[in-house]
Amino acid sequence: MTVPVIPISNGVFPRPGSRSINGILLDSYGIRAQDVSDVCFLCPPTLDGRHIYPVGVLAAIGKRRLIEVYVGSPMRKRTVLAIEFQGLERATVGTLVVSKGILWGQNITELNLSNLKEQGYPCIDGAGWRANSGRTIMKGIGDLPVQIEGSEHGTGRQVSITANLGEIVEPAQAHTIEHAIIRSLQSLGICTPKSLIECIKIETDALKASVEIGYRLKRPEVFGITETGMCGNPLTQMAQVYMIQEIQELIEEESLDLYGLQKARNRTLSRLFSELDISMEKGLRVLQGLKTGMMHEDFSPPPALAKAILHRFPLSPWDTKA
Repeated sequence: MTVPVIPISNGVFPRPGSRSINGILLDSYGIRAQDVSDVCFLCPPTLDGRHIYPVGVLAAIGKRRLIEVYVGSPMRKRTVLAIEFQGLERATVGTLVVSKGILWGQNITELNLSNLKEQGYPCIDGAGWRANSGRTIMKGIGDLPVQIEGSEHGTGRQVSITANLGEIVEPAQAHTIEHAIIRSLQSLGICTPKSLIECIKIETDALKASVEIGYRLKRPEVFGITETGMCGNPLTQMAQVYMIQEIQELIEEESLDLYGLQKARNRTLSRLFSELDISMEKGLRVLQGLKTGMMHEDFSPPPALAKAILHRFPLSPWDTKA
């Protein structure tokens, strides 16, 4: 089978066999691609954004209509093409070729993720829902549930997947794994052992950067903020609370100006690093901020451990088996 390829950058894919979803095509390529066929291959770019990720969803193109939306920065009104996509099957693409300005996928084959898991390569399927947040709870020795929460496309219904990672990873590692799974699902629409390992590094680097940038620029409000959202951890939460307290004092003193705001930030930083016993030395503050302040660990699990981690999760929110 050869069909046009439409890259999807936000990780939103229709779930095969379920309700259709509506997508908006903003670029001229997507508009041209949907016009040459009633079936397309929806897939994301790779995590580095340089290539096409070969796993996606084969989808039927349904109703098309022009609508007006506000996009960009600054926001401006544009007329865009809204399309209804019906998921047909999870699939992989064998070869990519360009013809007449259209990227075509050849040798597209069905990918059965359930069979893949049974064969020893477990995944989490992100088609049909969006992972928005997560929770890692240390209940006791060997009892370490990790929950990924999100919403179903089309209905907005809250859904989730949960796995107990007790006995195979430490709490700080589980917290990092939680973030990595969310990043992989949001970016690729799937989480595989390989993408989990890659996303652990990306997410850890982003969290460490938030500590260094927040301290160097005297902006404690950026601690723990990455592309996947705001991390729930002592350093981030205390930074928010202390900033509010310091600003409230400035309001009461009637001295809330740019100088006063920076003073509040400096006081917040001093309180945070003192109470959490984090060094102010460059390099060390990043490692301590990550481990002690954010309860994350900078580690790279071997492939066998990555598989064991994902094997404990159900395939999707609609799959009750782990």
